[in-house]
Amino acid sequence: MMQNQHHLRRNAKNKAQSQYEFRFVDHHKNIKNILVVVDMIPDSTNSVTSLLDITNLKQAEELLKENEEKLITQNLELKLAKQEADNNQSNLELFIKKSPIPMVITDFNEKVEYVNDKFIQIFGYTIKDLPSAQKWWELAYPNLEYRLYVQESMNLAIQKAIDTKSDIEMQKWHIYTKNRKKKTCEFYMVPIENRFLIVIKDITKEIQNQKELIKAKEKAEESDRLKSSFLANMSHEIRTPMNGILGFTELLKEPDLTGDEQKMYIDIIKRSGDRMLDTVNDLIDISKIETGQMLTVKSEVNINDEMDVLYSFFKPEVENKGLKLEWLYQVPEDVNIIQTDKHKLHSILTNLIKNAIKYSDVGEIEIGCYKEQQFLEFYVKDEGIGIPKNRIEAIFQRFEQVDVLDARAFEGSGLGLAICKAYAEMLGGSIWVDSTLGVGSVFYFNIPILK
Repeated sequence: MMQNQHHLRRNAKNKAQSQYEFRFVDHHKNIKNILVVVDMIPDSTNSVTSLLDITNLKQAEELLKENEEKLITQNLELKLAKQEADNNQSNLELFIKKSPIPMVITDFNEKVEYVNDKFIQIFGYTIKDLPSAQKWWELAYPNLEYRLYVQESMNLAIQKAIDTKSDIEMQKWHIYTKNRKKKTCEFYMVPIENRFLIVIKDITKEIQNQKELIKAKEKAEESDRLKSSFLANMSHEIRTPMNGILGFTELLKEPDLTGDEQKMYIDIIKRSGDRMLDTVNDLIDISKIETGQMLTVKSEVNINDEMDVLYSFFKPEVENKGLKLEWLYQVPEDVNIIQTDKHKLHSILTNLIKNAIKYSDVGEIEIGCYKEQQFLEFYVKDEGIGIPKNRIEAIFQRFEQVDVLDARAFEGSGLGLAICKAYAEMLGGSIWVDSTLGVGSVFYFNIPILK
């Protein structure tokens, strides 16, 4: 289809569609619904194609359509039931018994006289379980306060129908089944001679589906917010160091620069280049992780040596910021050398230490490692800004940061902790955090001890 549209667009433009839908299988073997929008570049045989993932939208539309069809079917069945009742009492009784909808017959004193098969199947109560109206109220509505509310609502609806000579309005209540499951139901009451026919529609699943749709909508909105935040971060992270590189490169052309000024400008250019390289590396790493191209390469790693290198590397940066760096040697000699991916271990520790420096203004940063059963457990502790309780789970997701409104949040891609989480899991471990807002954080991760 795409090939045909491609040729039509170039050979017979008025016959080609500007947008159409198709399905394809992604890297994880999931079927995706895609909307394709194609525009030709003027005076060219080239085109620009946009692809939009509409899988969730399609699923939501199908679910809504299915619910609408069910509602139409059930409403039709209700109308048929009422017509059958008006035409023939015996046919009504047969219909009630075989109806796919729960139905109950009571007298005007609320005593239950009959329940159909579907009622027994859904709610579990038989006619023997309901010897009196009071027993029904106690079983179906065990909470006294709610029971009184339901009784009052029903009596008001009946009285209103009598006063206005109209049908009894639909009522929506919670009901407990015989096995104590809570269901949300709509109740339709039809007076027939000296009795009530009560039709009950179980809408528990419909309400759950609606909640799930709302959740999906909120998730989509949150994804859009994160995307906007991420794009803003990427724009800042790329343009800021690029401006630094270009600006100070121009300044180096000045003929009257002193040696100190040249050295300072070169240092700024290098820092800007390093910052841009970190951003690009994060993007490449998360892309490889997402597409399953990131491999684990294990080798022999000396833990104490690795921690010494990190301590020596970060100590000047920490002290320049007025902080103190502590490294606690707790690795037993028998587990100091293990088999793991050195690059990924180094990357996790580097990310965590950088974050501790970034979000700390005073106090001490402590890094350590100790044996915990069959794992080595690492930690990085700081006395920084801390993390709100409602953000602790989110910070390990892609593009999430402690606070996107914090100025320091724009000094990174928002991918570091997501990469740490992926690496820890690839090494056979996990990562977590304990934090108190305004006090500080302790990030932990572990890896198995493999010889």
